[in-house]
Amino acid sequence: MLTDRLKELRKSFKLSQRALAGRLSVSQQTVAKWELGGATPNPEMLSEIADVFGVSVDYLIGRSETRLTKNALKFALFDGAPMDDAALEEVMRFAEYTREKYRK
Repeated sequence: MLTDRLKELRKSFKLSQRALAGRLSVSQQTVAKWELGGATPNPEMLSEIADVFGVSVDYLIGRSETRLTKNALKFALFDGAPMDDAALEEVMRFAEYTREKYRK
């Protein structure tokens, strides 16, 4: 899952392996190994990768389908206006309901 998500995110951000490697201070070969499944980033590097793309580590490793982090989602939905976690959870439940409604 990590291999697919990393490659998909990198391409959606229009980054080459070399450009992503530069942002993470690793070699292009390291990024290529991650994308091919020949190596796995350590937990600290997973967190750095997630930060580059504005996603959660859970999304990167396939434990969640939610692409945005809560902070990124708050900013995207409310332009940085104050919002507590309960309100955000309500928005996320509504989004899930809507997504399921249109899948049928």
